[in-house]
Amino acid sequence: MTNFDTGRPIFVDGMLLTAKDLSLEQDCVSRRLKQLALSLGWGVIDGMDVAKDPGDRGKLNVSAGHAIDSNGQEIVLDENSECSIDAEDGVLGVRSIAPKLLTACNIARMATTPPDDGTPVRRIEQAELRFFPRDKLDKAIIDGYVLLADVERSYQNIEIKAASRGLTSITRTSWQHGSVEDTWPRSWWIEFSSLIDLPPEHALEVRVRSGNRDSIVPVSGLTLTNNLVTGGAMLCLDLQRPGGSMDGKTVVVRLACDFVVDWKGQPVSGAYLKGRLPSGNWVAGGLFESWVMIGKVS
Repeated sequence: MTNFDTGRPIFVDGMLLTAKDLSLEQDCVSRRLKQLALSLGWGVIDGMDVAKDPGDRGKLNVSAGHAIDSNGQEIVLDENSECSIDAEDGVLGVRSIAPKLLTACNIARMATTPPDDGTPVRRIEQAELRFFPRDKLDKAIIDGYVLLADVERSYQNIEIKAASRGLTSITRTSWQHGSVEDTWPRSWWIEFSSLIDLPPEHALEVRVRSGNRDSIVPVSGLTLTNNLVTGGAMLCLDLQRPGGSMDGKTVVVRLACDFVVDWKGQPVSGAYLKGRLPSGNWVAGGLFESWVMIGKVS
């Protein structure tokens, strides 16, 4: 029996339960945990501390721990691990990979162990550590890695800077980046993955670009709505439409996220790499810049 509003099974006495019923219950809990994780911000939760390997300058040691990626997926590093690093500067990241599925044959047999017909009976989460040179950082973010440390190498030393944890990101905007709108949008807003403080107005700059000419769009005010149910926030921008025709003009929105602070006191990770949301490059702060074209574009 299923509650179709949430997809969560409802059990009653005397019901015959199958593996499908119990799996459905676990899937529902997993979805809820992902939603909760994203509302709190993605990043390292506990552990996963990075240190130099005292015996090998080409390796880093990482302690066991937990993290959440930008999709709300749990990342589990169940034991202390090591990772080889290149000679150049870069970042160390971790991501969740395909879990190990064990059958009854893989597990110490007990009286209650079902016959081994090859069906998985236990799922073990796995994680992958990887070092990325700086010029490949975009790929790391796209592939769902969580940053553990920024690594700078010199001839005699390795400097490790721990990543900020549980960073807030920009998740949606009222406009589609790079698109063409027929008219000036009726509303302008930016959504965030967790609760934020109202940023100062000077953190936002909006310009209209036509050829080589730019003009500033006055911002009448900012309105912030923090949603305590979803754990997210929406920042509404009160923009004054410029006079005259907007055909062929581009509106550029810049938000200095160094000054946009979340409920944990950390700046929002706002870098808008390759125009993909959620924003972020594993570093607190940064510039969010997006644009939309208005009217006819020749």
